[in-house]
Amino acid sequence: MSYELINVLQSGESYDLSQFFKSIKWGGDIRQTARKLSIELPTGRDYYLPKYQVPLGSVLMLRSTINGEIIRAVVFDKTKNTDGNYSVTSYNHLIYFLKNKSTYKLSSITATAFIKKLCSDFGVSIGSMADTGIVLEKLILRDKTLYDMAIIALTETAKRNGKKYMLQMSRGKLNVIEKGKQVVRWLITEGQNLIDAEYSENINETKNSIIIVGDKDEVLAEVKDSGLIKQYGILQEMKKESNISSGEAKTIASNMLKDLGKITREASLNCLGIDSVEAGTAIEVKETITGLTGTFYVDTDDHDITNGQHTMNLKLNWTDEVVSSDYQEAE
Repeated sequence: MSYELINVLQSGESYDLSQFFKSIKWGGDIRQTARKLSIELPTGRDYYLPKYQVPLGSVLMLRSTINGEIIRAVVFDKTKNTDGNYSVTSYNHLIYFLKNKSTYKLSSITATAFIKKLCSDFGVSIGSMADTGIVLEKLILRDKTLYDMAIIALTETAKRNGKKYMLQMSRGKLNVIEKGKQVVRWLITEGQNLIDAEYSENINETKNSIIIVGDKDEVLAEVKDSGLIKQYGILQEMKKESNISSGEAKTIASNMLKDLGKITREASLNCLGIDSVEAGTAIEVKETITGLTGTFYVDTDDHDITNGQHTMNLKLNWTDEVVSSDYQEAE
């Protein structure tokens, strides 16, 4: 498989860097804002070395000749040294949700509609967006990044409908994806594309009792998992919520228990690279020594193309985790 690396300038001109890159690395984390693309180009005094300069603010596009576009990213940093290294770092367009701060006062709006407004206000192209459905009656979001505001809106929605959402860039457009609806497309298995694997499990973050309290510390709802309490002892979480009914508190507590009432299992793989595998996607794994067999979710992915060899390191999870951030009412 071969790869194309194209640099697109703001003028619309494009330059093919495919023939002289030394290495390409890209990847991301479900807990990070934007995916990162880093390249190494040769440089030096030798007459025959390329002298091309990658402009800040231009776009790097990495494509596979078989699978098409993998990532497009805006150049934010470049460094040269006398050892002959020219490194360029870029991020996909979700970086603009991190680099911009603002204040919004929301009333009777869904998370989807709000995120579309953020995109419109700050020049981010809109892709496919899941219909989050839940109308958020009142949110005052002051001096926050666009990313934090979007995550708060999605978190408040998830509390009420029990679904999980993530932000994802594709071909320069922002998508809102409902997790759990991804189609498993890839199999990583011993003796074929798997190099090595390991896994661990713990109850460090497990909770089996959830209490929701109101503004005056009155108990609005309490839910427990007696089976988990018998097995691990009481592991309680208490959360404060404002201006909600006891019914809403019960729903929030039940959803929290569903999320937190589990042991944490993590796995990591080193394997041959698959272009479209990235943080947030689901994959199938078959490995008998560690017992890693079944469907897993990618928490982090690190891809590397060096000397024509594409490999990737993945951190996996048994559950489809997403970034969340609770709303704190502004004064």
